[in-house]
Amino acid sequence: MIILSNYLQKLIIKLICNFINKKNKKLPLCSIQEFEKTNEIIKKLILNVSLVSKDWFLIVSNNIKNISDINCLLNISKKWSIFKRNNIEIIRIPDSQIFDLFKINYYHFRESPMENLKKVKIVNSESSPLVLSYISKLRPTNFKLQFLNLNHLNDTYLKMFNLKNLKSIFFLRIDNCSNIINVLKNLKPFINIPKHIEIVSVFNRFPYKQFFYDNEFNFKKTQSLKTFKSTKEDITIEELYYVISSSPNLKFLNIDLCLNKLDFYINKQQQQQKQPSHPSLECNCKSIIYNNNNNNNNNNNNNNNNNNDLNENKSFLFYWDLLKDQFQYHKNLNSLRINNKCSTENYNENLISDSSIPIIGHLISNNKSIKTLKFVNFNSLNLLKFILLNNDTIIHYSVRLLNTNSYPLNYFKNDIKEITDIITSNDNLKISSFKIKIIEVDQNGITNKEVLYNYIN
Repeated sequence: MIILSNYLQKLIIKLICNFINKKNKKLPLCSIQEFEKTNEIIKKLILNVSLVSKDWFLIVSNNIKNISDINCLLNISKKWSIFKRNNIEIIRIPDSQIFDLFKINYYHFRESPMENLKKVKIVNSESSPLVLSYISKLRPTNFKLQFLNLNHLNDTYLKMFNLKNLKSIFFLRIDNCSNIINVLKNLKPFINIPKHIEIVSVFNRFPYKQFFYDNEFNFKKTQSLKTFKSTKEDITIEELYYVISSSPNLKFLNIDLCLNKLDFYINKQQQQQKQPSHPSLECNCKSIIYNNNNNNNNNNNNNNNNNNDLNENKSFLFYWDLLKDQFQYHKNLNSLRINNKCSTENYNENLISDSSIPIIGHLISNNKSIKTLKFVNFNSLNLLKFILLNNDTIIHYSVRLLNTNSYPLNYFKNDIKEITDIITSNDNLKISSFKIKIIEVDQNGITNKEVLYNYIN
């Protein structure tokens, strides 16, 4: 039997405590169920280690700095409490414990402040009147109050309460843009915009220009934005330019984009410049170029339609050129995910024409900071092959093909072989993973899912 020295025991327990502190400090964009499950595992680990012996108990007690359960504060002043009040730096709780936080606020935060407490973080909160009421009554003195996830924003509720004590929102999920301008104006007290923004609204459009470019809402510059996801609103080239150009520290970008419509406008520019191109059909969605008049009545005469076409062409060309520069010189964008928004609705065999592939491909391949690239609902691997041949800094590739034409799986066999040859024959490529999945769809929905290719280095 090997008995470790006291020094080694202490060192190992401190490493365990550091692990626990990091877990409790971490800011996952998770559900309440995941949060509670992780929290239970951590509490059991703390208990199991601290009850081994008196010495181990004292080491744990002196080194746990972050907690994820408000109940840990109830006995914090007692002699044999594992948690010491002046050791705690961060408290992270679910919104279900806001009332308990309010109840203990006076003693622990005001009458006898916890000396080293820096932040109280509230996970996955609904902006309901009850929650906002409690938040407005909290009076933090020596610490910051932060929302991790704030969902279902409501302008009326925000107006009802004074939220000046709330210093920041880590993750903002916008599920209704119908009154978003007024909602954002009521978030003025916050020091910075959230580090993570997700738009899942199907009502109206998010005000990209006002939010990112005009600074209409008196937020500081969007230097802090790390993640931007727009998963139910197909974005335009102009809006994408505002996001990229105004967010120099952006690391993760997830967007819905209609490739049919992008292909249409690129081909249109080539036709005007009398370059070889392939005619493509315009999708009626609001991606790439947004026009409120797309579905207006038929009273517009041909001159008005021609003027609209001319303005749209100029707008596309202007913002496409700006976007190319912003993509190329962006230094921090690490992960890019492009979802082909309209592939199941406006699907054709040549989703991206051969003449458009170099233009779209160079937009991505010229950037040297992207490490992870994901394409969703594509039906061609030609764009991926182009990027592979023109970029040696992307190391993780993931593609989900959408097969609505009932092609046999062998249809993609030659493309996959070419990709394999490119990866294995090019010494400059440092690919860590390359995965190709296919989803087969018919009128009844998804009929089959299969991994076609899975390269791991």
